[in-house]
Amino acid sequence: MSRYALIVTLLLALLVGGPAGQTFAQGSGAQQPAIPPSPVTINGTGSYAEVAGPALVEAFDRTMQELDGWPESASPTDVKNATLRRRLLELRILMDYAAYLYDPNLMGTFRSLVDDAYERVGAYQDLDVVQTILQTSIKPDITNVRQIRMNVALGALRSQSIRSIMRSFLAAPSSSILTLAPKDTPRLWEIAGQTPSSQLDGVGTAALFGASALAGIQASGPFVADVFDPVQEAHFHDVRKGTRSILLLMNMFPDTRKTLPGAAEPLFSLVAQYGDVNDAFTAYRLAPTLGIGQDPSAAFLRAEFVKAQARQQVVVDSHSYDALANRLIDIKSQHQR
Repeated sequence: MSRYALIVTLLLALLVGGPAGQTFAQGSGAQQPAIPPSPVTINGTGSYAEVAGPALVEAFDRTMQELDGWPESASPTDVKNATLRRRLLELRILMDYAAYLYDPNLMGTFRSLVDDAYERVGAYQDLDVVQTILQTSIKPDITNVRQIRMNVALGALRSQSIRSIMRSFLAAPSSSILTLAPKDTPRLWEIAGQTPSSQLDGVGTAALFGASALAGIQASGPFVADVFDPVQEAHFHDVRKGTRSILLLMNMFPDTRKTLPGAAEPLFSLVAQYGDVNDAFTAYRLAPTLGIGQDPSAAFLRAEFVKAQARQQVVVDSHSYDALANRLIDIKSQHQR
C-alpha cells in the first residue's frame, strides 16, 4: 500500500470510529469530465411528434439490443460494469419527454415494465457497491434473491411478443399533442408545470421541459440539512433523480447540449456526489443484514453528505439552476414553429 493510501485509510478509520480493520472503501477517485459526453444524439429536426417518436423508438432498440447480449447469470460486478441500466434510464427519460404523444394507459403499462427492470437491475448491482464500501462479502442468499428478481423483471422485456407490441406502440405516436389527466402526467412534467406546445418544435419542447423542470426543482427548496430524516431523505433523492434526468436529456440534443458548458458543470458535479451519497445510504441500510453495525456506516454516509453540501454551495454561489434554465429558455425561443 502506498504512503498516501495508508494515510487515507487511517483517516477514514478515525472518521467512522470503527475498530481496527473495519474501514470502508472510498470511491475510485478517478477524475471524470465535468460534463460527460452523451452516448445518444437525437435528431432535433421537426415537430415534437416527429422528434420524440423516433427518439423513443431508437432508445427502445438500443436497450433491447443490449438486453439480448445480457446473460441471466451476470454477477453484480458484471452488471455494474455494463451499461444496460443506463440504456433503461435513457428509455425511461424519453418516455417521459414523449408522454403527450401516447395513450396514457398503455404508456403507463410499458413505463412500469421499464421502471421495474431499472429498479431490479439497480438493486442487484448495488450488491457490488455495498461490498466495496463495507469491505465485506455479500451472503449468497441475498445475491440469489436479487438476481432472480432482476431476471423476472427483465423477463417481460425479453419476451418477443411483449417486445413486438411495445415497439409497435412506440413507433406510432399521435400526430397531435394529447391532454393528460394529472394521474397520467409524468412527475417531471408535473414539476415543470408545463405541457408541450404546438408552437414549439421538438427541440423547443425539450428546452421548455428542461428549463421549467429545473425552475420547479429549485422552487422546491432542493437542498436538505439532515439526510437521515426520512422526509428530507426522500426529497434529496427526488432532487437527485430529477436534476439528473434533465441534465441527461439536455445532453442528448445538440442545440440544448451547447447550453451546458459554463452553466451545468456544478449540477453534474452535484448529481455525481449525490450518487455517492445514495451508494453510502444503500450500504448503511444493508449493513445490519450483513452483520455490521450501523454506526460506522452512518459516519461514512454523513461524510459523503458533507461533501454533497459543499457541492450544493457551489451550485448556490454559481446560480447554476437559474443560469442553465435561462439558457434553455433562449433555445426555446429559437425553436418556434
